[in-house]
Amino acid sequence: MPAVQWGMPESSTEFIVSASAEEYAVAERATVRVDISASSSESKAEAYDAVQSAHTRLAAQARAFCHGDAAAATGHRITAPASYSRKAPYSEADGQSVTEHSTASRVEVEFQDFEEVADWLAALADEALASRTTVVWSLTGETLRRLEAKVRTQAVRNARQLAEDFAAGDGIDVSTLRLAKVDSTPRSPSGMVAGAASAGARDSFSFTPPEVSVSASVTAVFTTSEV
Repeated sequence: MPAVQWGMPESSTEFIVSASAEEYAVAERATVRVDISASSSESKAEAYDAVQSAHTRLAAQARAFCHGDAAAATGHRITAPASYSRKAPYSEADGQSVTEHSTASRVEVEFQDFEEVADWLAALADEALASRTTVVWSLTGETLRRLEAKVRTQAVRNARQLAEDFAAGDGIDVSTLRLAKVDSTPRSPSGMVAGAASAGARDSFSFTPPEVSVSASVTAVFTTSEV
């Protein structure tokens, strides 16, 4: 519902309207994020060594996906293992507090070959320290820029249509409407996270690329003026 500002000069009326537009496109990329973690009440080294072993193995796989003329992936990001310690919220029978040592790392791969996504997630089921695996669907930069331009244009057109509807309802000649100001509200593509779960069997994930939505919202100010 637009906010109509009265009290303007007698020959001018101001309409402030909000509108949006949305487009969908089938995902073109799938980023697999693998969180690796381990804890130990014995020593920090024990947790670190366990994570480092799994991390080295998965990082090597991530790099391999990006090699070759027909590489399955377009890029990867590797976060090195980091350790921390904390007092556990419980005590041993003798009343002594327990210090818990934890280490965590992350390996991310952006895939363009979705069959490889399925195969890798199936393999991750055997990685005991892969505590969480998330699949994030997205668009290429070129597609995203094209859709962003499209929804911005459509959002402004939708705002004008709203202003014209209300102007016509008030008996104002819509041909006198002029766009005086527009503020856009950027929105990140939504519907990108298709699923997040502990790594498991291949059929526990959906590998049909979903649609990703791209949207834009605007608040526009239209004023009437003499033709």
